[in-house]
Formats: sequence, structure tokens, C-alpha cells
Amino acid sequence: MMEQKTKNAGSSLWFWIGALTLALVIFISSASIISFIERYSTIAEWPILGMLVVMVPLTLFGIYCLKRGKDNVYSLKADLLPMLIISLFFGLGKLAPPGSIGYYWGWTAVPILVFVFLPIYLLHRRALRKMGIVNILRSER
Repeated sequence: MMEQKTKNAGSSLWFWIGALTLALVIFISSASIISFIERYSTIAEWPILGMLVVMVPLTLFGIYCLKRGKDNVYSLKADLLPMLIISLFFGLGKLAPPGSIGYYWGWTAVPILVFVFLPIYLLHRRALRKMGIVNILRSER
């Protein structure tokens, strides 16, 4: 007999499309604001409307995908938040002046750590979800 999905069951594809879209929005927004600060002398000169035309639909699409893909399997705190924080750091990495330790960490060491440890963390979370113990406290595992 075929297993039917319930209406409340989320899809991992929708969840991750939404998560990556919101991470992209945060990265573009933070990098754009840093660029605006460097380029324009007053806030009134910033091309905010042009940025909003792009960011608002992307944000709404990301939220829609998250809501459609959210299930009891995914945790916004554990699965989405690390991606959003990392994308914010990448966007703000332009603040550090070249040659400083912050520039080195922002553009050399952090990307290497992100591309190594973030997939390992997400695969670990996936394994916990498959075993059904993702929502059990760590002390009880």
C-alpha cells in the first residue's frame, strides 16, 4: 500500500529553497548597505527603492517556501539560523580593511570553515532526523 503524505507534511526541497533564498537576501542586503556607506555621503542618496524592488519579493518568496516546507523535522533555530548568520558575516566582511586580521579571517579562514563544517553540521542534523532523535534532548540521547 502506498504511503500518503498528510497535508501538514513539509518538503525538504521547499525548506532549503526558502533557507537559501533568505540567506541570499541577507548577504545581498548587508553587502549593499556596506557599499552604499562607502559610495554615498548621505542616506538620502542611497538607492533604497531599487533595493526594495528586488529584496521584498525575494524575502516573501523565501518565507513562503519556509512555511510550505516547514515540518516537525526542521528547526528554524538549528537548520536556518546558522546559514543566516554566516551569510550576514560574509556580507559584512567587506568592513574589514585589507591587510588586517579581520580581513584575513573574513575572506580566507571563515569561508574555508564554512564550506567544511556547515555541510558536516547539516548532514549530522539530517542523520539525526532520519533516526528520529532530532528533537530529543542531547543529555537523553
